[in-house]
Amino acid sequence: IPYFVDSMLDGLNAVSTDKADATITFMATASYLQTKYLLTDLKFAAFYDRNSANESIAVRKDWPTLATILQKALDTLSEEEMQNIYAKWVPSIKPSTDYGLIWKIVVAFLIVLAILILWIARVRRQNRKIKLSKNEVQATNKILQALKSDLEHLVLKRTAELNSSEHKFRSLVENLRNEYFFYQRDCNGIFTYISPSITNILGYTVDEFMTHYHEYLTDNQVNLKIDELTKQYTQNMPISPYQLEIYNAQKNIHWLEVTDTPVYDEYDKCIGVVGIVHDITIRKQADDRLIWLSYYDELTGLANRRLFADRLQNAINMANRTKLPVSLFYLDLDRFKFINDSMGHAVGDEVLKETARRLVSTLRDSDIAARLGGDEFILLLPETDANGAVPVAEKILKKLREPYIFEEKELTLGASIGIAVYPQNACNGEALVHHADTAMYHAKQEKLGFSFYSESMQQEKTIG
Repeated sequence: IPYFVDSMLDGLNAVSTDKADATITFMATASYLQTKYLLTDLKFAAFYDRNSANESIAVRKDWPTLATILQKALDTLSEEEMQNIYAKWVPSIKPSTDYGLIWKIVVAFLIVLAILILWIARVRRQNRKIKLSKNEVQATNKILQALKSDLEHLVLKRTAELNSSEHKFRSLVENLRNEYFFYQRDCNGIFTYISPSITNILGYTVDEFMTHYHEYLTDNQVNLKIDELTKQYTQNMPISPYQLEIYNAQKNIHWLEVTDTPVYDEYDKCIGVVGIVHDITIRKQADDRLIWLSYYDELTGLANRRLFADRLQNAINMANRTKLPVSLFYLDLDRFKFINDSMGHAVGDEVLKETARRLVSTLRDSDIAARLGGDEFILLLPETDANGAVPVAEKILKKLREPYIFEEKELTLGASIGIAVYPQNACNGEALVHHADTAMYHAKQEKLGFSFYSESMQQEKTIG
């Protein structure tokens, strides 16, 4: 795009100030203007090959002949002659010295030099520190290398142990999927995860158990502690394993043992709990069975000696307070040994169980029936004197004389009953049992069915 100026000087200034890229002018004039106005940043870019402005002479346009003559004269000039003319008429341009710029450059250089010196000094100090600590680093590296070797060995060992443990744990879980399930709950007690093995154990799907868990709990008092335990782990309180009772999908009762482990975030705030649940129903039943067997006869379901002794002492204590008598029956089956030996123990066991059922059916709820062993039974009748004991003994004998039918065979038995009354016949439980036994012995010998204890019987038993 052309840029128009009024003079050669304006053209040179336009190039100097970047308003124009270049200007075409006479070299001599341009050199003069550069020198005068200190336009030292300008340079000659190119020259016309022939008859450039430097080699031209102007004449009036109405004198063309003179222009031809002068042109011929110019054409005869040699290169050396033209250079001599240039040297004479075109002075060399010497740029002026800008001392302000030089001073700024010197100051900048000194600042950079000072910064460099300070940086070098700092680097040297750092190098000295590094050199001083190099030995310590080397020593530490040796220790770390030894520690690294030990740790690598330990990690490899622990990794192998963990892999082994994980394999064993996975095998255990897979083999015990009918006994264990796992879960996660938040601090509000809401389940966020339950392992699928819940279905094998209780018959519920994961979604069913998450949604209706509280509906499956029984009304057992142990279940009332669950919400309180939930509060404990949210308050960073330790939780011991606990048990709960729950219905499975078939409405059968299961016992579960729960072990909760609180989970904390990086601020040591409880965010929930991870739990493992063990179905201990079989173990609980076994424990209950053991407890039951410690107080009851396994064959007949009647009280055993241990429970009977406890109930007898309670009855005597009550009798001492109420001043009401207690009657004790000592019963032994007749012909049982013959049936047991001739027909086998299986039939003998059935006879004993049927006898127990018949005894219980004749007693009040407050009375106690126990089996002492073999075919011997003992009955405790609180608040019953001798007169009240007679009809009970008669009813029992009548009941036991009814035929026993097993495998289409009719068996006939009987019984002998000895009766002792507290406090009439004894001052304590042990003596009462002993005296009833004595009375039973007398009834069996005399074939009386039942008899009450008297001191003369003790003498007869001793003589016998």
